[in-house]
Amino acid sequence: PLPLFPPNPPPPQAHAERIGSPYFVATDLVEYEGAAETTDFDDENSLIAMAAMRLVSDVDNRCSVTRHHEEQGIRCRPPCRFEAVDVLWDPSSRTVSQQSPGGGPQALKVVLDVGHNLPALAQLFAKLERTFPGRPLRIVAGFSRDKDLGGCLELIAAAKNVRALHLVQASHPRAAPAQEILNLVMERNDPGDVEAVAAEGSVTTGVHAALQATGESQPSGGEIVVVCGSVFIMSEAREALGFDEPKDSDVISEVAGLHLRNSQESFLEEPRK
Repeated sequence: PLPLFPPNPPPPQAHAERIGSPYFVATDLVEYEGAAETTDFDDENSLIAMAAMRLVSDVDNRCSVTRHHEEQGIRCRPPCRFEAVDVLWDPSSRTVSQQSPGGGPQALKVVLDVGHNLPALAQLFAKLERTFPGRPLRIVAGFSRDKDLGGCLELIAAAKNVRALHLVQASHPRAAPAQEILNLVMERNDPGDVEAVAAEGSVTTGVHAALQATGESQPSGGEIVVVCGSVFIMSEAREALGFDEPKDSDVISEVAGLHLRNSQESFLEEPRK
């Protein structure tokens, strides 16, 4: 296999150079103006995807990749990678009554992103400011125990326009309890501009509490709900927003043996044996 690196050299590229391993840089294969200065992870991922398609096409004549194929490929986006959705919130029943693809004056903007470490969160908040400049942010966040919780919380609290923080815990054995995360927040001497912090417990409770608070601030507030952190919170968060999430069969859930809401998550990051 040949490594393919983004234009901003990561540590593995330096290692490849030290050991004399051949590698490619995405900009060797794709012209991309300003690639060396890009800080948008989505642009960088698209650049790498295009470069990979061209590399495969060049080394294997059985695979013909046209520019049309490239355009189709980079238009596809996985869920929870800066996934922006508009929802309609019913405050009386405290439920998401419907999703509104086109938005509208009553729609609430929600962004879901699996940024769960310091570099990913830094890029997330930079893109939020570029995409929604000046808009206040209400954060719903949950993390795994093995992450730098203190560092992540400091970054969130210091991020521009963050108004409130709702802490949640995924239904997964690696999840950090919401109260434990809250304790770290309360230990900080400088909470930044965050006006309210709450440990909500379940992901659904946290998402609905954020929607309720944001709905009360509309339409003048223009507040955006941002759901971020561990991949383990995302399936329940999407359910809470009205998405029809896939479920494992009872057989798989029994084999997984962890009594998770979505047991495929137990296979996602389990160490290989």
